[in-house]
Amino acid sequence: MFYIGCHLSASDGFLAMGRTALSIGANTFQFFTRNPRGSKAKAIDPDDVAALLALLKIARIATGHGKSDNWVDLAGYAACGGELQSRPAVCGK
Repeated sequence: MFYIGCHLSASDGFLAMGRTALSIGANTFQFFTRNPRGSKAKAIDPDDVAALLALLKIARIATGHGKSDNWVDLAGYAACGGELQSRPAVCGK
């Protein structure tokens, strides 16, 4: 299997990176949380990370390359996202 991807910006959030990768047909991507020339990194939103991880598991399942543990992982990421939503103090919100 060939891995085709690109560098993506984290400026619009992690879920946006995943959507962009899927929209261009990438099966991998690399991202940087800040510009290597020294700009300050944007704060990481835990809800956004949970949504990206769920999206990636759904994409893997949808392509037929998923295994049974992908369903378990998806449930875990969804549970983490739900916990973050129900307990905002956990994220510092």
